[in-house]
Amino acid sequence: MLLISSAAATDVGKVREKNEDNFYLCGKMRDGNESEPTLLRDDTRRDAYLYAVCDGMGGELCGELASEIAVTALDGFKDDFDERAEEYFEYANELVCREIRRQGGRMGTTFAGLWIKDEKARAYNAGDSRIYLLRGGHLMQLSEDHTQAQLMYKQGLISKEEVKTHPFRNRLTQHIGIFPQELELVPHAVVNIPLQEGDRFLLCSDGLTDMLTEEEIRSLMSEGDTPTAIAGSLLRSALENGGRDNVTAIAVSVDKASSEDEELFSFLKDFSDWS
Repeated sequence: MLLISSAAATDVGKVREKNEDNFYLCGKMRDGNESEPTLLRDDTRRDAYLYAVCDGMGGELCGELASEIAVTALDGFKDDFDERAEEYFEYANELVCREIRRQGGRMGTTFAGLWIKDEKARAYNAGDSRIYLLRGGHLMQLSEDHTQAQLMYKQGLISKEEVKTHPFRNRLTQHIGIFPQELELVPHAVVNIPLQEGDRFLLCSDGLTDMLTEEEIRSLMSEGDTPTAIAGSLLRSALENGGRDNVTAIAVSVDKASSEDEELFSFLKDFSDWS
C-alpha cells in the first residue's frame, strides 16, 4: 500500500500587491481575502486525492476571484474527478464567464490539477501552471504550456530556447474563462500514471517556474524529506530569486506505507463501511 502526503505553499511575492493564485489541497484552499503567506499540509488517508493550482488573471480583484471560483468549484467533483473532469471544466468555465458578464471586465485563471486513486494518477492543465513528476532522480513535465510562444515552437517558428524569452511567452492560448463562441476550452491530460514508491509530484504557478530553472526545481524536490519541506524550500527559493509574481506550489509525496499504517487504514475503512 502506498501512502500519499502533501503540502501547499503560497505567497504574494515581492512585487505584486495581491495574491491572485489559489490552490486546492483535498478540500483545503487559500482564503481569497488573505494575501499573507500560507503553508498547509494534508496527511489524511483517503480513497481519492485531488490537488490543483490556479493562477488568476485580470488585475485588481478579478484574477483573484477567477482562481477562487475555479478551486471552490472543485468541491463538487472531489470524489469522482476522473470520471467528471470534462464536466468540471465546462462548469468552472461557465461560472467564470458568468462573472465576466456580471462585472463587465475580463478575467480568467489557469488550472493545473492532479487526481490520485487506486495507485494511479491523472494530470490535467489549462494555461501555463505546471505539473512535474520527479521519479528516480529525473524531472518530467506532465503538463503542456498553453502559451502563444509554445505554440510557435511546436509550429517550428522559434527554437525551444527562444520560448523562454519570447514576448508571447505569457500570452495564454487556453485557460478557464473562455467564451465558447471565441475558443474551445481543451485542457491537456495525462491519464493512468502508475504510481511508484518515491514519486514526488509538483503543481505550481509560473511565479515559481519563472524564478527557478528545472534543475533547481529537481534539486530542491530531491533534497526535501517531506512535502512541507519541498513546498517551503521551493517557495523560499523563488522569492530569493526575485519573487516577481505570486508564487504557489503543491508538493505530493508517494511513499510505502508501514504495516501499522495499512492495518489502521483497513480498520478505519471497515469501520466507515459498517457505520
